[in-house]
Amino acid sequence: MLLVIDTCFAACSVALYARGVVASRYVAMERGHAEALPPMVAAVLRDAGQKAAAVTGVAVTIGPGSFTGTRIGLSFARGFALARALPLVGLDSLVATAAPFRGKEAVTVVQHAGASDFVFHAVYDAEGNCVAPPSLMEVGLVGGLSQSQLCLGSAAHLVLDAKHDPRFDLPDAAKFAFYADTLERLKTPPDPLYLREPDAKPQAALALKPMVRLFTADDLPLLARLHATSFDAPWSMAQFADVLALPGASALVVTCDGAVRGFVQFQAILDEAEIHTVCVEPRWRKRGLAGILLASLKEMLRAQNISAVFLDVAHTNVAALKLYERVGFIPVGRRKNYYASIGADAVLMRCNLS
Repeated sequence: MLLVIDTCFAACSVALYARGVVASRYVAMERGHAEALPPMVAAVLRDAGQKAAAVTGVAVTIGPGSFTGTRIGLSFARGFALARALPLVGLDSLVATAAPFRGKEAVTVVQHAGASDFVFHAVYDAEGNCVAPPSLMEVGLVGGLSQSQLCLGSAAHLVLDAKHDPRFDLPDAAKFAFYADTLERLKTPPDPLYLREPDAKPQAALALKPMVRLFTADDLPLLARLHATSFDAPWSMAQFADVLALPGASALVVTCDGAVRGFVQFQAILDEAEIHTVCVEPRWRKRGLAGILLASLKEMLRAQNISAVFLDVAHTNVAALKLYERVGFIPVGRRKNYYASIGADAVLMRCNLS
């Protein structure tokens, strides 16, 4: 008999599963999971007429979700399993939300990531296979949805079918227990899946000095991963390799806290250069890393006697326009409906280096 637990978001749910749901409890709650979970487990065992000794395994959602809620569920599951030498099953909260649709329809699962401008996002096909794994994505990059639909707070998931019809849901142990029962039961406890940093950060971490360097071949997987967090049609690692093999093409990466946090990819031809893409990891934005990258690029290009650098940006991307203007770019043209997929014009911008 499998004990199934979820506490990742604004609900607490527990189920017992043995070839079907034997008993379950679900309570919507913004907080109080730690106090609610043990009595709910006891109640479910009582409803099923079973003792704790009847449980042969434990399944728990590992995030993404609230930091506190995720830790509460994982800690309880680990303790329960350790005390009885039981195997554990860990599954992410987004696949848990998508589980009821397995074998029926393709779904996109979106959950607002706390007090931020980002969402947790994953896509599953009609068979339940993961098409786009759980990631942290900027609100405006989730296609087919309005800002108001996405900024829901922690009270609900937004589940979309293939037609982008929205429904609201949260993980429910009774609804995903059947899927958890098919997963490998581990002897070691699963790790939490956070995807983003905690809102409270040590001040020392914020003071780490960013470092800019030229990319290396080892950076290609990182560039592709970072690109996927910022664009709805991201480049693959192979596409980055092809672009960076072009004459005059290169990239600068910025590292902070021991890892690559952003990059700018560009190409220089004769005495002009063009920026193809700029990207900063979502959780490291608003710390000046994009400005540092662009300033470093300008300095490097100027040393190579490049007279001007160009880029284009969607006219709807107000934050990027302000950034580029701040570092010396000025609008010099406009391409109507250049970004047709989002219905946006391209603003052509130039920065003189000589």
